[in-house]
Order: sequence, then C-alpha cells, then structure tokens
Amino acid sequence: MLPEDHPGFSDTLYRMLRDEIASIANSYKPGDIVLDVPYIREEHIIWESINIQLEALYGKYACAEYRECYSQAGLNRITIPQFATINKILEPRGFSVSPVAGLVSPREFLSSLSDNTMLCTQYIRHYSIPEYTPEPDVVHEILGHCIFFLNKDLAELNRLFGKVARVATDDGIEKLIRLYWHTVEFGACMENDGGSRVKAYGAGLLSSIKELSSMDVISTREFNIEDMENTVYDTMNPQPFVFCAKSFSHVVEDLTEHLHDLL
Repeated sequence: MLPEDHPGFSDTLYRMLRDEIASIANSYKPGDIVLDVPYIREEHIIWESINIQLEALYGKYACAEYRECYSQAGLNRITIPQFATINKILEPRGFSVSPVAGLVSPREFLSSLSDNTMLCTQYIRHYSIPEYTPEPDVVHEILGHCIFFLNKDLAELNRLFGKVARVATDDGIEKLIRLYWHTVEFGACMENDGGSRVKAYGAGLLSSIKELSSMDVISTREFNIEDMENTVYDTMNPQPFVFCAKSFSHVVEDLTEHLHDLL
C-alpha cells in the first residue's frame, strides 16, 4: 500500500503496475531465474531520462571506482534492465539480486548480503519526481548498488556487513544499519582530480539527480565510524549532510577493519 503522501498515490495506472511488480516479487523463490517485469513505455522513458542525466553528472561527482564499474557494466540506457540480465553481469563477482515487493527489515536486508545476495525492488519512481525518490526503486538498486558490486572491495564490504548482521544483537543492528546508511548508501570521499573534490560513492547519492548535482555545496562531516553508528538519518528527504572520507581506499580500509572486529 502506498502512503497518501506518495507522489503516485492518486495515479491508478502507477499503483496497478506496482501491484503487478509486487506480485512477481512475492512469487519468486531463491534459486529461480527472476521473471521479467512487463514495464510499459512510459517507465522505460523515465529510466532513459534519469540515466542520461546521471551519466552526465558521474564524470564530475562520482568517485573513480564507481565510474570504472559503470563503464564496465555496459547497461542498456534505453530500457530498464531486467534482474536476470543484472545477475549475469554480477556473476563474475559472485553476487546476485533477488526481488522483493518493498522495504524489508534492516536485519533481513543486511543478513542477505552475507549470502552474496542483495534484496532489491523492481518498481520505478513516479514520473512526477524523476530527480529524487524517498524509497529504493529500480534506478537506485541498479545504478546505485548493483553496478558497484563489480568493484571487489565494495562487494566484500557488503558481504562483511551481512556477516556482522547475522550475529548482531538488536542494538547492534541499529548501529550497523546507521553505519551502512552513512557509507554504502550515502557516503562521500575526497578525490584529487586536478583539484580536491567531494565525490559520491554511496548508492543513494549515485542514483539521485537532485543530490548528486548538489555535491559541490552539500554539508560534510568528518568520516568517523563511531559518529556514523550513532547518527540517526531521515529516509524521506534529501540528506542534510554526508560523512566524507579522505579517499575511497580510506573507507574500505577503516570499514573492513571495524567490521572484522565485530565478528
């Protein structure tokens, strides 16, 4: 059920399509080939428009590691990639995506990563707000998360988050999902490309036209794991600040050490 403040709440066709996609996800069983979603022309147009705009921003605002993965993936820019196609792309990294009808609990989401699986939604954001979505959609899942699994360090970090989630207490899960949010979802790092710049490596930033185009002016805080574990976040609005690391390699090194310590 869509909340009344959702941009697609009064759009009968959009809601019908969402229900159909949810039905496909609910019928999925682990190990199955993910059934294709019958996206309509208007949804493919949204995908193409967002992809074109994001690709134009990546050169300036996405970290080098992500840009390399985006180039390697060779995604179709015209039509929404089906999950069966995404799984073929991710196969060399040992990762796969499984469809879910909507949001799942932090423990369920994180724990699945230990099995080299990301639980992902397949619906696309409403056409009225293509530049931003408060909920994960297929643009966020594919352009934000899936492509970056082609980076072995990022893929291993996700696995580590999953392994920790398997053994974490309820309080530990709360800290873990905050850490995941402020890094894998909305993390930034410095990068010297002829002038030190704040670059995005977080999936939420990389899949949001509105937020990615604001990287020059976004408020930043120093990358600090304890602070991130204890800083609450807002899922319904653009982020008021991001935690920024010295470099992407700094993110990988510090998170890897910390997550290993939790096992």
